[in-house]
Amino acid sequence: MAKLSVDKALLKAKSHAKKGEIEEAQQLYQAVLQAFPKNKRAQQGLASSTKTIQPAVTQSPPQDTINHLINLYNQGKLKAVVEPAKALAEQYPDAFMIWNILGAANKGLGRVQAASEAFKKVTELNPTYADGYSNLGVTLQEQGQLDEAIASFNKALSLKPDYAEAYYNMGELLKLYSNVSSSMRGLIDIDRQSKEFGAKLLVSSTDQEIGAIVSETLGFINRAEFKFKTLESQLYKRNAVDLNCSRHMKIFDQKSIIPEFCFGCFKIQVEVNDLFSLIKLTKLFYDLNFETDLTRKTMIEMRPEIPGFYKGLFYCRGLKQARNVKETLDADLNFTFGGEIVSKIKRGCSEFPLKFPDYGKIKNDREVEMDFPIDWKLEEDQFDQDTLIKPKENLIPSRSEFCLSDFYIIQKWIDYSKGLNDPSSEWFEDQPIVFPNVYNIAVNRKTKFGKVF
Repeated sequence: MAKLSVDKALLKAKSHAKKGEIEEAQQLYQAVLQAFPKNKRAQQGLASSTKTIQPAVTQSPPQDTINHLINLYNQGKLKAVVEPAKALAEQYPDAFMIWNILGAANKGLGRVQAASEAFKKVTELNPTYADGYSNLGVTLQEQGQLDEAIASFNKALSLKPDYAEAYYNMGELLKLYSNVSSSMRGLIDIDRQSKEFGAKLLVSSTDQEIGAIVSETLGFINRAEFKFKTLESQLYKRNAVDLNCSRHMKIFDQKSIIPEFCFGCFKIQVEVNDLFSLIKLTKLFYDLNFETDLTRKTMIEMRPEIPGFYKGLFYCRGLKQARNVKETLDADLNFTFGGEIVSKIKRGCSEFPLKFPDYGKIKNDREVEMDFPIDWKLEEDQFDQDTLIKPKENLIPSRSEFCLSDFYIIQKWIDYSKGLNDPSSEWFEDQPIVFPNVYNIAVNRKTKFGKVF
């Protein structure tokens, strides 16, 4: 839309509004915002036109208006969502879907308190809407209100017993927190028992001990008639610092540049050969302490373009810290695996060097080949102006223990190992495959990358 046509559209919208033709005015303002989300005149005009609408018989705004906000949200234009959504919430205070969109946009912008207030309103307006309670629980958790978050997740699950996302959110919260009121039952009781099994797993040493404990735990969860529900295949131990990876990856995807932050991000990567070794590596990662608490994870590789199968990663800031972590880690790897496994220093996300090969090159673990191109700064700043994604605050570090959410993920690892024909999977051959999609991914990866045991 050229500048002249924008000016004409805004003048025409203003004329419609003066004549009381509000829907026509809103359509024009929305068309301008679709092309130019930051246009202040269009934002103000849309907000003003919404406020001047006379009370309607319906308690909801036109579906086209809701769809427009949803489209802006899906495009990542979160700032362009908030002001019109606020105006609509004033005009239609009982429209819970508008409050839900407002909450989601504020959460994406890192405005957790505002998001929590909006989601709270959603639950008041529609007390049978499970998504509202789950969303509220996430924002309460991010504010450190853990008991309230658990109650909100419980409510979501009582309304929707097969709600996978709420199960996942609850499981991740329980990974951070064990001081839960004894009045909370169900999932929390299963988690508490799973942590008792996890304590045994932490002190196990042989493959036979690991196999027996994992089998016993998964059997207990099955007997409790609890379905395995998780969105993750990676087992994290997080520290209190949010690396804001979702922001960085969106910049990479949308702008085809690597964010400046990621030029100082290094990781220590370990690759092991089988399922039991991955569980042993997880035990080691839980046990290792450094002067600075470092986020770490163990995982099965699922990304179609990235080679490898069973991996572990430590996240570091700067090459010096990475070298120090590698030195300590290699000594422990030697003790655990007898010298056959060593770690490697890598830079940033694995997707980055696929597009920019020099980014991933490190000379003798001491010197990088690619620095941040200064002309990328303008692109990155433009992204933040359009879609500012703030890091989460008030993060609580993960506890160093196996818990229910970990055993969810280990079940995925077992199905993955079966797809690879990993000899470790023979221990679980009598157990059904729970995640066939993970099994099939492993089958395809074995063919593509040639895994041999």
